[in-house]
Amino acid sequence: MNKSILNFKHSGIISFWEIQNDKNYPQWNLACDDVGRNSLIDLLTLMRLDAWSSKTIRSNCSPLTLNQTWLSNFKEIRSYDLLQINSIKEDQLKSKIHGAENTITLTLNADTLLQLMEHLKNKSFDIVMTLDDFSELGFW
Repeated sequence: MNKSILNFKHSGIISFWEIQNDKNYPQWNLACDDVGRNSLIDLLTLMRLDAWSSKTIRSNCSPLTLNQTWLSNFKEIRSYDLLQINSIKEDQLKSKIHGAENTITLTLNADTLLQLMEHLKNKSFDIVMTLDDFSELGFW
């Protein structure tokens, strides 16, 4: 793995959580300030150049601190301490997301990694990551 990825230090505010309700598909959220968003874009850019890489980022903010008004609409919010991002080279392999214990694991093929980067570039605050009926990872 590239030393730049190994030595990468995320900066800015970042938080990860899952909204647990039975009405929607499972959805995991990622929110960050502008510095955190740009830092995450920098990391994904490095990972795009080095397939089969992995990096874990630690949450440094409570989701309720970032968006208390919107999140107060949900009864159950599960915060995560870590986001592990894995890049995989083969586009034929499915991207996936999984939340367990304190970690959200996000495995991204090249196309999905690029989609996440585009969402981060075009959206200033919150990204929702969800699986559809076909277990395809999507962002909104």
